[in-house]
Amino acid sequence: MRKIVFLIMILLSGCSAMNDQVINRKPLPVIFEGKAVEVREVKDLLTIKDDLEKIPDYNIEMQFYKDIKILDFANALSHGLPDISIMIDFFSPEQKIIVPKFKGKLKDLFKLLQEAYGYSYYVEGKNIIIKDNSQVILKVPSVISNDERNIKDMFSIFEVLPDDIHIDYGRGVVVAIMDNGQYKRLKQYLHDYGIYQYQIDIVVIEDTSNRTDTVGIDLAQISAVLSDQMPVGNINAIGNTLSLITGNPTSQLTVGAAKIINLSAVIAAYDSVNEIRLDQRIRMGVLGGSVAHVDLSRKVPYVASITAVAGAVGQQATNGYTFETAQDGIVIDIKPSGDDESINIDTSINYEQITSYLNVGVGSYAISRPIVQARSYKSQFCMRPGDISLIGSLRVLDDESTQSGLLNKLTYSNKSKLNRDLSILMGVSVIKYKMI
Repeated sequence: MRKIVFLIMILLSGCSAMNDQVINRKPLPVIFEGKAVEVREVKDLLTIKDDLEKIPDYNIEMQFYKDIKILDFANALSHGLPDISIMIDFFSPEQKIIVPKFKGKLKDLFKLLQEAYGYSYYVEGKNIIIKDNSQVILKVPSVISNDERNIKDMFSIFEVLPDDIHIDYGRGVVVAIMDNGQYKRLKQYLHDYGIYQYQIDIVVIEDTSNRTDTVGIDLAQISAVLSDQMPVGNINAIGNTLSLITGNPTSQLTVGAAKIINLSAVIAAYDSVNEIRLDQRIRMGVLGGSVAHVDLSRKVPYVASITAVAGAVGQQATNGYTFETAQDGIVIDIKPSGDDESINIDTSINYEQITSYLNVGVGSYAISRPIVQARSYKSQFCMRPGDISLIGSLRVLDDESTQSGLLNKLTYSNKSKLNRDLSILMGVSVIKYKMI
């Protein structure tokens, strides 16, 4: 008996209605876990590395009522502080700044100018050097090794060269050399838009039946079960997505939840109509535009080749073995992008299964090589934060008469005894990091 694996992506609509007998299990009530969009304001999301804290505590008082050249400003400070020298290292010394009426510590005045213009300060003996090129540090949530291109693309918006960007994966920060204009634009961008981190919750569930007309989960049936558990509103199947629908007689219906639909309740609702097994559940965070890689496969070693190794004179030759591995299971890549209202999802699902072994060679050089059947699919769709999407379903059939190919009603018959369906559900929420 041979096993044939089929892969189908459910993209535009849920599956057709199931004809199986309903198993009487009580579903969990629909609850919500956390916010679909959470905004976190971080004061030190963007900082400048310099010697600002080393500047002595000089008391100063200044009054400027119009723009002043940075060179004139440095000269005025130097005259008022005879025991130190204020120097500038600027691309354009004629640059003008607005200095408010100020009375207090010199360090506090420099801090105000740094927040406004992105200047950096370095102390060398009795000299304080003001620079318009700064070493800027950006804290990046969930920075991982494959984020480099995505992060450098973001900095390219502000005309920062790739060679001026360094990513410290150990500390989770990005260090960039920027002038004051680039710094101000980046700071304003972080204040207005922020950095998006997507919290992804993936579940792989398995159910067995003798169905031959549907594959995976019927979202319409699940939404009906979930809606029965809700005192207000409904959860509807919209395409390949479960969305919360709220409203009242005097307002229009609204799609999208302020909170996250509990994925455990969805699993329990499906378990109330089909006997299932939770195969895998993974939660992770990924930056917008980066790829979340989920490898649920196993690596099966096998002998790839056998070679004779000559021994010493009078000794029998020995065999040398070369080992390789074959992949068996599911690998999922998910790339989220967008904002806090809609999320674009690029998915890639690859499934490989060892179906049998091919015997090659004779005698002591006989080996068995695995025959691997592979299926892959790429898709794009859009969902709202808090929704749950069915991103794919996989079927394994046990039927000698089944033909290989994409899943449709002609690829198998009603004689199949047992089908095993693997369905992949995904929920996404958003954490938005903003500059205070």
